[in-house]
Amino acid sequence: MNSIRREQILEFIKARKAVSLKELSQSFSYVSNMTLHRDLDYLENNGDIERVRGGAKYIDKETGSHEPAFVEREISNREKKDAVVKKALGLVHKGSSIYLDSGSTIMALSKIIEDEPLSVVTNSPNVALSFADKNFVNVTLCGGTLNKQNLSLCGSSAKETLEKINIDVAFLVASGYSRETGFTCGNDGETVIKNLVCKRARSVVLLIDSTKLDVVMPFTFATLCDVDYIVCDEQLPYEMRKEAENNKVIIL
Repeated sequence: MNSIRREQILEFIKARKAVSLKELSQSFSYVSNMTLHRDLDYLENNGDIERVRGGAKYIDKETGSHEPAFVEREISNREKKDAVVKKALGLVHKGSSIYLDSGSTIMALSKIIEDEPLSVVTNSPNVALSFADKNFVNVTLCGGTLNKQNLSLCGSSAKETLEKINIDVAFLVASGYSRETGFTCGNDGETVIKNLVCKRARSVVLLIDSTKLDVVMPFTFATLCDVDYIVCDEQLPYEMRKEAENNKVIIL
């Protein structure tokens, strides 16, 4: 029975590339969490999976390749990300033109957007592909150089595309925020694209989960005066809320 169950767990992870512990416990509810952890330990020791924070990801034994870092981020803090995107969904309006940033939080948002007349612009190939089965969503994918860490396209080609497109609402994510540095990310190329989108969009929505607060990354792409909405899974610190109100930023 142990052998059969572990094979089923491995197939479950393989099909999804990476899974959270919550997904596993829901799908294999007939066994205890302790048993699941033992099974994951067994599969990891056997070289089938890699345990990551909050879950596990599949390893292709033939090539020895792991799923990219993006997949690992996709399962980390999933509950917080889900809380953020459910709030943000209310700002997606039928018939509008929206920009979707790259990253696991935006990917989660793209998956719950309804199939209705909508123009989507993105610099993320996987976000673009998430709309492949939707009939009424028109997608424009920016060109550029691929950042393999977060699956985003940056560079002059992406800039040229964005300079020609009008955006009603832009949904951006940050890797960190502090009062001193504003909204930050870890890549200079991303900074240029995010900053340009802030200028092109009529309304800017910044999605950030509470784990990113008081985190400083190398490059600043926006401050509170550049955004119109902040969407977070928890109540923001008092100082940030006060500063947001002073800049007429709506907090969701």
